[in-house]
Amino acid sequence: MLVKLLGLLDILTGVLVALLTFGIKTPLLIILASYLIIKGVIFFSGASVMDLFCALIIFYAYLNPVNGIITGLIAIWLLQKGTFSLFT
Repeated sequence: MLVKLLGLLDILTGVLVALLTFGIKTPLLIILASYLIIKGVIFFSGASVMDLFCALIIFYAYLNPVNGIITGLIAIWLLQKGTFSLFT
């Protein structure tokens, strides 16, 4: 049950990062990026290191313009990771 909840939060974060790629900002994205940092620290593994890295880029991209390819790759990473956790 916890894995599915975390997967849903990853999917929501991925969707909001995809919207950030198009310039649509929401304060919920900062909260979800903080969630990624907390999750990355608690469940420390290879994927969690990527979560930490993605969260740092999300914070930076929220405040400054970033190349859309970078945020697009982060959105794809989070969406596929969340989808896999829902269906496995």
